[in-house]
Amino acid sequence: HFSDLLATDKLTTSINGVELSMSAEATGWLKGDVPPDAMVSGDNKLGVTYESGESDSLTLTSVDLTICYRQRSR
Repeated sequence: HFSDLLATDKLTTSINGVELSMSAEATGWLKGDVPPDAMVSGDNKLGVTYESGESDSLTLTSVDLTICYRQRSR
């Protein structure tokens, strides 16, 4: 969740170096899908970069990630 996120602000997001396609919601959240192959066992690194926009500053106040595991067929 971002405080003061405006619709004109452009952010890029990635997980473990894989760029994600995210869309901003009116409530200050970004929403999108994470490709399963982008996740790794152990620590995963989230990257967020403010590219451009009208906000003087943004504060990332929280991150929620929902993960649904499916067992792969052998």
